[in-house]
Amino acid sequence: MAINQQGEKPQGRLVYTANSQFATMSTTSDRKIAGPDMTDERLALFKTMYAFSGTYKVEGNQVTTTTDISWRPDWVGRKATGTFKIEGDKLSLESAPFRNVRGDEVVATTVYAREE
Repeated sequence: MAINQQGEKPQGRLVYTANSQFATMSTTSDRKIAGPDMTDERLALFKTMYAFSGTYKVEGNQVTTTTDISWRPDWVGRKATGTFKIEGDKLSLESAPFRNVRGDEVVATTVYAREE
């Protein structure tokens, strides 16, 4: 069953550099903060985003990332291999299975549009 955990219109970026560094961040488009101290909103904000960076290596249609900074401390040092496909200005990435913030095992498929 496909579930769009970032909502119908997620917002995000993925940047790959020529020297094998990457950074990615994504949020749902409907995030709200109700009060100045965010006391009640912090968990909801955490569950509706992700951000991490590190290094990457490409072999064929596989990309392997090693995370060095993450919004989830348990991902620091994590190696993950997934597959990718480039069609026109679209990059599609499919992850290997992993546990999301709710503890479910998932495979994430993300499609990015190239920006100049």
